[in-house]
Amino acid sequence: MRQIAWATVMVTALLASGCSTTANTTTAVPGATVPSASSPISSEALPFTETSGLLYATIDGADMSMDVFAPTGEGPWPVVVAFHGRSSAGKDFVETVALAEEAARRGMVVFTPTWLVGNPFPASSGSFERWDDTVSCAVAFAQQKATEFGGDPNRTVIEGFSGGAGAALLFASRAPRVDPVPGCASDALPGPVAGFVLGPVVAAVHDA
Repeated sequence: MRQIAWATVMVTALLASGCSTTANTTTAVPGATVPSASSPISSEALPFTETSGLLYATIDGADMSMDVFAPTGEGPWPVVVAFHGRSSAGKDFVETVALAEEAARRGMVVFTPTWLVGNPFPASSGSFERWDDTVSCAVAFAQQKATEFGGDPNRTVIEGFSGGAGAALLFASRAPRVDPVPGCASDALPGPVAGFVLGPVVAAVHDA
């Protein structure tokens, strides 16, 4: 639980330091309409809703879904896409849910995708390609859906725990996509992100 607190604090600090301007200065996510002003991260606990089981991709015959934790107050709120670890039970792992709930209480729209199916090892070049497709699709889908939950897709942070940190690094290190991911429920490309929070040793990397 200490790791949850640190991850939430780092996401909060990253968004507060790098994404709190009142005007959008990044490239708009395709298909998204966002007001020019962005709501600050809340210092008080906010009520939130949970939407479960949104299908975002079918890759190699496997259905991938995500949950969304969103504050019920007026947004637009910053967006977090949180990737669970390898040994955790997908998007419903207790620590994944706890982090998402705490971040939502602080005024963030959190998307928690399941991005692995079964034992990912031994890994191969095909495995990395599949993970890359899955992660890119998850980010594109979350950004496209963000406004439906009061989120600002132009203020997106990627968070990854354990194996999920590897998923976040895959997304951070690849060249920008020029074509949508096959099997993705979103036909948009992933938009810019504000930064990355990686664990279990939590560190923030800000894209200036």
